[in-house]
Amino acid sequence: MGDFHRHSLLRFNRREFLKTTGTAALLFCGGISLRGCSPDSEEDYESGPDGYRKLKEEEKNYYVSRKDKLMKQYDRSSRSYKKILARDFEEVRVDKWIAEASELYEDLIPQLPYIGGDKNSFTKYIVYSSMLMPMVKIMRNEGLPERKNGQIIYDVSADIYNSIPTPIRWYLRWGYFGEKKKRQMRQAAERSQRRQYPGDWVLEFVEGDGKTYAYGLNMRECGIVKLWRSHGLEQFIPYNCLTDFAMWRTIGIEAKRTQTLANGGTHCDFRYIKKGWRGPLGWPPESNPEWNVG
Repeated sequence: MGDFHRHSLLRFNRREFLKTTGTAALLFCGGISLRGCSPDSEEDYESGPDGYRKLKEEEKNYYVSRKDKLMKQYDRSSRSYKKILARDFEEVRVDKWIAEASELYEDLIPQLPYIGGDKNSFTKYIVYSSMLMPMVKIMRNEGLPERKNGQIIYDVSADIYNSIPTPIRWYLRWGYFGEKKKRQMRQAAERSQRRQYPGDWVLEFVEGDGKTYAYGLNMRECGIVKLWRSHGLEQFIPYNCLTDFAMWRTIGIEAKRTQTLANGGTHCDFRYIKKGWRGPLGWPPESNPEWNVG
């Protein structure tokens, strides 16, 4: 690592890290807890009549108690929506939609599924995907074609990821292939098999072969698919999946996926190959193998 990266990273204490990178950094690492990345933990729990974990009162109110932080994050993400929508629509309409979307998101917060809160590293993906939902609904109701709505999902996400400063991109790129990340994913996979929460992911960790990929994840159930489907947005889930390519490209890692649950696959087959590579853009959708499954 060069001196520039060393010195740049040293300048970022925790508060500066979160402040500088904004929504994108929170999504990648801190979720909504502002506590940084923490491994998934095991704990004893009491199951309800449906077999799932019985929620405590503070868990039922997990998102509501963080409403102010969530709304601030949402406001930051709205800047990207305003930028992207301004390409095709007049400012007065865009401002109206953004105000409406903010109200819809505030209403959505109490409905977000609890999947372990700060103890589940996938909570941040529930948060991020939920921030896209209000505008997707508005654009659909405005009669925007499905593909155009899908492209807005992709472009807004790419714009958010592109706001990440170069030193933080290096940090995230390095972390994807570190032993800590692999350990966290192994723990997450093991925990997911307990199926404590109906809205959670269920996945398997795949050990790398040392040649074609470093490690992989097979997603058997996806929290985002469940969330969006429960709100009548199933047709837009495949476009949401494509935003992973924008994320990987921004960070600078090579990853691949040949199928997704959203596109009719039996599972989502994530394979993380190496760092220091700018992969496919993810758009147009047909450029990705996963789009042709099902």
